[in-house]
Amino acid sequence: MIKFETINKVFEKLNIDYPSSKILSSLRKLGLDSIKFFEILKEEMGDELSSFIIFNVRKLNSLTSDGLFIDLSKYFGPGSFITIKISNPVVTKWRFADENIIVADVEVTSSRFVWDDGAKTWEETLEGDDDLGSMNEVIEFQEQVKSIIESELQRYTGLPFDIDLN
Repeated sequence: MIKFETINKVFEKLNIDYPSSKILSSLRKLGLDSIKFFEILKEEMGDELSSFIIFNVRKLNSLTSDGLFIDLSKYFGPGSFITIKISNPVVTKWRFADENIIVADVEVTSSRFVWDDGAKTWEETLEGDDDLGSMNEVIEFQEQVKSIIESELQRYTGLPFDIDLN
């Protein structure tokens, strides 16, 4: 099994700091997926894994003054984005399998969703029933944004996330 020290050396050679938007793609080049990477971290860090995750979540939160910026232009209109702060990360088992996952709370600190009739914030989009219509559409929108955020967190950390989006 590949050791974290080896992975870290590869990151250094590629000039990639952890966390970074290039982590997941770099792991794939090493033949690792999120599950294997998590196993390596858990095995080598043991009780220190939670501290490692908390430290790196803080780094993600400090990437901008509002937190982690996520471009949503390819999912919604051009100029759409969401900025988040992550809190309370906990390593646990995924509820559907015997695999590790990070469960965390996510707060939206700033946002813009560009719709046909103009731009709205996260809160305005959720409150406005003229854009999304039925409650099912609101839930579908929330789930889509949640999934995008989880994917971005995984891209930056190489670790699977399950978030509670506030």
